[in-house]
Amino acid sequence: MKGNVVEFLDKIGLKQTVKNVAIAVGLHETKEHGHELMVAEINRLAAQGLDLTGRTLVEIGTTREDVPGLGSTSILANLCHLHGIQMITVDMDSDNTQCAKQEIQGLGKSFTPVTQKGEEFLQAFERPIDFIYLDAFDFEHPNHSAKRKKKYEALLGTTINNSACHKMHLDCAYEIVRLARPGTIVVFDDVWREAGVWRGKGETAIPHLVSHGFEVTSIGKNSATLVLKR
Repeated sequence: MKGNVVEFLDKIGLKQTVKNVAIAVGLHETKEHGHELMVAEINRLAAQGLDLTGRTLVEIGTTREDVPGLGSTSILANLCHLHGIQMITVDMDSDNTQCAKQEIQGLGKSFTPVTQKGEEFLQAFERPIDFIYLDAFDFEHPNHSAKRKKKYEALLGTTINNSACHKMHLDCAYEIVRLARPGTIVVFDDVWREAGVWRGKGETAIPHLVSHGFEVTSIGKNSATLVLKR
């Protein structure tokens, strides 16, 4: 029976959409990615009976490639719609925001894709942010696709490099300190601890947030959650 349903959903083009919704509400097991920590935090708050209506979630780094197990933008958008949270996804590449707009239809004003550098978006933003998911400028590793490398060269005039990665996320952290309020939740993807030091996308950003009242509350395989405690 399950196989027939999956086959039918695939045939009418809804297989991935249904899967993303299932992940968002905790009914589908996946290999862990950073956005799953954010899903867990939102579901935790909702389970406590908190009304999340009107709160704001900002994703810095819209889903870029169709990679199995990823798709954070769709997963978070459906979860936010379920709980009345306003979601904004931001990416430097108009192709990514346009794809998100086309894929995530029917959510109305609860979902807004923006084509802009993440740090520049946050610098101009004035409203408090309740949830922010950071998964933008990539760190160096040998598995980036040729397509992704070309995008960096065309849109930013640079290669994928750690120095720029760390600066971009630190610039975001500066603004998060300004925009956060007690209870604001920040989730980083592609971060890990090595000999007591943060590596990856949060190498400079996480220490800055910790020095300004954020506490690391959970660490995933390659991800981390921080909450503003004061």
